Amino acid sequence: MIGSNMRILIIGASSFIGSHLIQKLEDLNEINQITFTYFSNKYFPGQENNAKLLSLKCDVRNIQDIELVIDKSHPDVIIFMASTRYFPPPLNINDHEDINIKGLKNLIDSLDKLEKKPRLIFANSGAAKLTKKNMKINNSELDNYTLSKIKASKLFNSNKTTKNFNGTEVRLFTPYGPKDHEYRLIQSSVIKIIKGEYPILRNPNSVRDYIYVEDVVDAFIKIIFSNQNYENIIEIGSSNPTSTKAITEKIYSMMDVNREIEIYESSDEEQILYMKADLSDAKEYLDWAPKINLDEGIYNTVKWIKENYKVFY
Repeated sequence: MIGSNMRILIIGASSFIGSHLIQKLEDLNEINQITFTYFSNKYFPGQENNAKLLSLKCDVRNIQDIELVIDKSHPDVIIFMASTRYFPPPLNINDHEDINIKGLKNLIDSLDKLEKKPRLIFANSGAAKLTKKNMKINNSELDNYTLSKIKASKLFNSNKTTKNFNGTEVRLFTPYGPKDHEYRLIQSSVIKIIKGEYPILRNPNSVRDYIYVEDVVDAFIKIIFSNQNYENIIEIGSSNPTSTKAITEKIYSMMDVNREIEIYESSDEEQILYMKADLSDAKEYLDWAPKINLDEGIYNTVKWIKENYKVFY
């Protein structure tokens, strides 16, 4: 039901973006219940103490887990955020296939059994847009992570027709901000500097499309309340790509670091060379555009890390 007593299920929401989205949804009177799932025991404390929230453990590789979560939450909207990471890679290389593709298929198959079909928002990665042209791979194959994201996109959009469910794919490019993982570029760099160490860049010329987490959350809110099934894929980024080296330079400036950025002699090891979001559909359908520029976003993130890293990380 859109407008009042809405029930939302977020699958894979116990981490970075999910924690921000949950916090925003908690404050909305139109949302009656928020169910979020986690895989490991590491999820943000305090969320489970709100009567509006229900947290459930779920392994998306197990279709019975997904069916149980849907049965308990009775959602009007489902957001599928479960995903593996690109770097550092997971210990089990099969996770890309099992979580990014089979996990999504398990959800789609579970929805196929329901008489009432909730709207499905699939949070995919901007990596699903990558081709050999913007990756340094020449004639070799795309890496397993990127392939899994491309295949998941094809699976989602083909099943929208064959299994007749309402769904929108959202491609997130490079979200950043408070509560991000400690291995991400900004977090790891700031923490090293606080400890008197300094980052050493492996991929100074890798160009990514950084988008502040609050802008990402605003886009999800707009999609949730639009009550629409968008045929086009909605890309969420800044559309202003920036190199790893430029990001590090901004961090050094904000933290008053007076030294040259160190670069591994064997640099540019990463396959992804360039990423940029196309915001035309987000602007047309959602009236969405990023509000927080890169300097403000990095400043907010650096400030938060300095104040919270001992407790959070």
